[in-house]
Amino acid sequence: MSVKVRVWVIVVAVIVLGYPAAAWVIGISAEKQIEAREQQALRAVPYLAIVNRTYRRGVYGATEEVTYGLSGTFAKALQAAPGDSFLRNARLTVRNTIHHGPLPGMRTFALATVDTELVLPEQLRKRLDKVLGGKPVLSTHTSMRWGGGTHFEVASPAFEMEVSPGQTLVWRGLSGSGDATRDQQSMTAQYTFKGVQFSGDKGSGELGPIQGTLDLHKVFSTLLAGKIGGTVEKIEIHPPAPAAAVSMQGLRVDLDSTEKGDYIDSKFDLSIGKVSAGGFEATQVGYAGEVDHQYGPASAALSEKFRQVSQRNAQGANGLQANPQEILQVLQNEGVELLLHDLVINISRIGFVTPEGEMRIAARIATSGLKREDFSKSAPEMMAAVMPHIQATADLAIDVALLAKLTAGNPRGEQFQAQLQALQKQGYVLSNGKTLTAHLAFTGGRLTVNDMPFPPPPSARPPQELAPPPPPRRRRGG
Repeated sequence: MSVKVRVWVIVVAVIVLGYPAAAWVIGISAEKQIEAREQQALRAVPYLAIVNRTYRRGVYGATEEVTYGLSGTFAKALQAAPGDSFLRNARLTVRNTIHHGPLPGMRTFALATVDTELVLPEQLRKRLDKVLGGKPVLSTHTSMRWGGGTHFEVASPAFEMEVSPGQTLVWRGLSGSGDATRDQQSMTAQYTFKGVQFSGDKGSGELGPIQGTLDLHKVFSTLLAGKIGGTVEKIEIHPPAPAAAVSMQGLRVDLDSTEKGDYIDSKFDLSIGKVSAGGFEATQVGYAGEVDHQYGPASAALSEKFRQVSQRNAQGANGLQANPQEILQVLQNEGVELLLHDLVINISRIGFVTPEGEMRIAARIATSGLKREDFSKSAPEMMAAVMPHIQATADLAIDVALLAKLTAGNPRGEQFQAQLQALQKQGYVLSNGKTLTAHLAFTGGRLTVNDMPFPPPPSARPPQELAPPPPPRRRRGG
């Protein structure tokens, strides 16, 4: 045997003998990482707990089954609730099939791969097998990378089935993928849900398609910043009574937050193309604005404190009732810290448009120059110290025809119109014949409407608003 052949024999022998040992050691590391991910998920959802977990590790792979359920007094409250709620003993079981590296399943080069699927009740599984041909209703394939990151792909096939006599469910399928770095320091994902439809003698409904993306990263240790976007093509609910139908079309959500030094600036936009419900129809339904100069360290501490309070309430004797003293203490510390750094909240638009006209609101609130000692005083003194450091404005506008429709049929409609006319005479509501408007401003601890103090001084009020004089006193013996 030549030297070259001997070398190759030795190399092959080392690989053959060393691979099982490497896979075994890698399997230990993979198990620890999988368990850490599960604990991290539970930390984010305090009302969820692992009811049962089994992990069977072999040389080249492992299997794991984890059953999740509601925890603490949250679960006790549901169990004590009247009726036959399915949440009372709700359980969710997932099965993970793990292949250890260095070449898991001989398909890729990675620390490990994990194939996850839902474990359904036997009766439901048999019914779904008939329409899915044995495919899992929802499955995820995760590749655990050597650097600690992960890549996942999720899928759910389309199917149609009769869930009960006269009730049909059409599931159009779901797909998505994403990537995360070690400890989820950053993550990206995209998903497409093609929609679901149900129909039967008790009505029908439809949801989707839904598409979404996210690109997030951690800031200030625990907070997430970045972009989240999503669209829902439609939501339709058609009960037997046609007048009770509800329809929403063209829903869109966009969130964008950016770290700037010690601060976070955020933008949000929620819009609905069209809404129909109970004879009411509106388009351009929207809510948009920004939160600027949000102090990052205080926001992170506030989030963590509220998480801890939620966890204690989920597991402690108070049940669903949060301890008011705990919440007050958090607000007095981390909540106040946010206000001390000149927080600005700007609502650029809240509104909608109907055939009769438009309603819109814009508002802005900001703090400046506040000190912690301002909040350490008694309630009246604290208000006197804090209010001058709060500036707020709001602009309200509604078309006259729309207001008339919204108040039509209201038993107090005439009284409302009389009050509105009184405000117009005083100049607190302005009108151009088509639209009613008002500009509110709070500065220096004082409120003005259309640059006039509000409430008006007694001398400026109409005679009918002045208090009637007291009745004359009756003389003794008179």
